[in-house]
Amino acid sequence: MSLRLQASADGVALVQETTETTPTLIKTTDDGNLPFTEMKNRFLSFKKHKYLENLECYQQLAEAQAPKNGPCETNAALEFSVTTLEVANILVTGHSCCGGIRALMGMEDEVNSSSFIKNWVIVGKAAKSTTKATASNLSFDQQCKHCEKESINNSLLNLLTYPWVEERVAKGLLSLHGGYYDFVNCTYEKWTLDYQRSNPKQETGGYAIKNREFWS
Repeated sequence: MSLRLQASADGVALVQETTETTPTLIKTTDDGNLPFTEMKNRFLSFKKHKYLENLECYQQLAEAQAPKNGPCETNAALEFSVTTLEVANILVTGHSCCGGIRALMGMEDEVNSSSFIKNWVIVGKAAKSTTKATASNLSFDQQCKHCEKESINNSLLNLLTYPWVEERVAKGLLSLHGGYYDFVNCTYEKWTLDYQRSNPKQETGGYAIKNREFWS
């Protein structure tokens, strides 16, 4: 049975700042271990030396964000990294207080085709549907948080629609990971998609996760 998120090493981690759920490609270590220990240490160092020392500034940032969208060649970079560079890990990171998710959850199901967030809705509607089906008893804010995490897992399933991704995942040569950054409390959750126990082809996008970690 699929497990769902509620509400829901000395390698070099190539971690870029992302908005919403842009995949981050991560190198493996020489001994084959995942490089997330280094990433965890850097995150905790950031929290101690940057976040807590400038708490008021980060709290103001948490109130409102308005990232601008521009040209993106994510698919080309993704294919090159998987097929040519043969990366061993892909990390998809989402974040708390996502304006896009909040707008999505507040929209009527039948959105006007001329809506400025039409394309975003097309990508996120599966996460919204799952959230409404499993978390309708929660408050709106809690539903948004649930959908933020659900959207990450939906992105992991979307990655498997690329044959060159699924082939390497099926062979155990590539792992897909989800991450959720709560920048209000400065915590980070990380988990791995359990490919063997997931069923991305089913209509509801069934998935299972493993190796969940919580950094605080």
